Amino acid sequence: MRKRPRRATARLSAALVLGGYVAVLPALLPACNRRAASTSSSGAPSDMATEVRVPRQSVPATNPDGALEPQAALEALVRANLDAELALRPTMASWLGDHGYDDKLDDVRTDSQLREATRLRTLADQLRALPDDKLTRVGRLDRKLLQRRTDAALHELSEMRPLERSPLLYVDIAQAGVDSLVSGERIDDASMGTDALRSLNGRLWRIRGLFDEARRNLRGSAPELSVRRAIDNAQALRAFLGETLPHLVAAVPDARLAEDARAASVDAGRALDDFVNWLQRDFQPRAHGELAIGPQRFWDRMRLVEAMPGSVEVLLPRVEAALRDATRRVDEATKVVVAGQSPGPRLDALHLVEDDHPRAEELAAKTQMVVDQLATWGRERARLPVPPLGLPHVVEMPPQCSGLVQLEANAPLEKHARPAVVYLEPVARATSEKARTELSRALNRPTLTVTLAHELLGHFLVSLARRQAPTLMQRVSSSMLLDEGFAAYVEHLLFLDSDDPKVRLVAERNSQLRLLRLYASIRFHAQAAKLDDIAKLFSDDAGLDDSQARREAERVALDPMVGAEALGRLEIERLRIDWQAAQGADAKLAAFHAALLSYGGAPIELIREELLGAQ
Repeated sequence: MRKRPRRATARLSAALVLGGYVAVLPALLPACNRRAASTSSSGAPSDMATEVRVPRQSVPATNPDGALEPQAALEALVRANLDAELALRPTMASWLGDHGYDDKLDDVRTDSQLREATRLRTLADQLRALPDDKLTRVGRLDRKLLQRRTDAALHELSEMRPLERSPLLYVDIAQAGVDSLVSGERIDDASMGTDALRSLNGRLWRIRGLFDEARRNLRGSAPELSVRRAIDNAQALRAFLGETLPHLVAAVPDARLAEDARAASVDAGRALDDFVNWLQRDFQPRAHGELAIGPQRFWDRMRLVEAMPGSVEVLLPRVEAALRDATRRVDEATKVVVAGQSPGPRLDALHLVEDDHPRAEELAAKTQMVVDQLATWGRERARLPVPPLGLPHVVEMPPQCSGLVQLEANAPLEKHARPAVVYLEPVARATSEKARTELSRALNRPTLTVTLAHELLGHFLVSLARRQAPTLMQRVSSSMLLDEGFAAYVEHLLFLDSDDPKVRLVAERNSQLRLLRLYASIRFHAQAAKLDDIAKLFSDDAGLDDSQARREAERVALDPMVGAEALGRLEIERLRIDWQAAQGADAKLAAFHAALLSYGGAPIELIREELLGAQ
């Protein structure tokens, strides 16, 4: 069976904002990646396979004239807004764990988008009319979150207009619709479950209509690189439908359902072929849009989605200073790794890191040992809220997933949580001796250690916090700076001064590369740097070869929020320093982490206001 090739834009590529396409949906794309949040929610965040806690419903409070009290009115607006968003964007509903729309795809019709803009403007007016002094403290935060979500969605619809500019978005919607139903948590013994397959069939039959709308919506203002990436990803999805999906369907006992799946996948495959042919012959020759979104739109995203204060001019010196420090630290770590080694052509620090890998037959057991060790490190070194039952276990990656290591956890609205797991690519599955050797070297001990810390002490703990958030609004909110930044922050916290030179080198290089992406994104989107200049940054400063540097540059060009991991880490560290200063002698790292993760998916800057007051 053939997997889809791993995307260049893995994970969340922009802040997730329901109601608009600020997310641009690559968040959902790498198959079997974590969805938006995590597993358990019973009392203490320990049980990884329990029912999600749903707040008790009460009769809404009303005024004497029958109108809802402000707090009740806000809660009603949150619920009504979420219902409207998920009905318009079923792939987002699946991602969040609401499976009422699993057989549908997003409504991208122009008239539907116009109605959505009208609805959002009305919602904005309703939120402004709510008096602050009649809301609880939690309610005031929820209103800020909903206001930000609404404003960002309106900005996306009116200013960014991705449905007119991005053919990649339509392919991403199709891919997200498939991925969310064939991922590891929705299958059993590598075959599609009956309910999941029935929903998938519904989505596959709707792919042709999605691309029909794409041809009506797209304008020549699309960037040519976006067209090329859309073609590549459409062809990858086409290969998955033709080569891997039939194996997943084969074990379904309902013959009629399986036959419908085969017919639906054939129709979807042909729709993808037709769309690719149209892109190549008709659209690509007239696609001359600009890749850079410009300084105003770049900062509008930071301001609207992440509540970032200041400006590009204020941020850039901080990033440059952090990048210089990261480069210095990489140089120091490299010298330590190669110290005492015999000189020769193979004396390369990264080569020495790759040499440090377990045998294929020991990989799973060794990886589980690292996971168990990380649980102890997380509690004792980093003072992180690791669940009493520990971290997810390592299991073999299903054949329809891609990547080397991936966390599979439950979404924030998932009612029936399953145990979270870490998928590990088995070396034995490689088809040649050369491929097995390369995979073994990629799954080296230092890289596995850092990657698992990123996933299990970063993303997994944020996921748990999201499911434990006190309100619906906080559970469904999403901040890239928090989601991605906390994982990078954990790496830094654990391995900044590690006594394991190879582990430290991997962590330091990760930090440098993330900061370089942030710096490159500012230079490209806000300061008019050329794509070739950005590629040169990655080759000169990070030592990447020409093809790797070019891929990084294109990632920056397609995703203005590619620097979220680095910026999120910087903002968390800045908040920690300020919080500790405010707490004085009583400041405890464990208390800071608990406070940071107690607001669900709220942006870091709004958490700052909650912890320190408006500054």
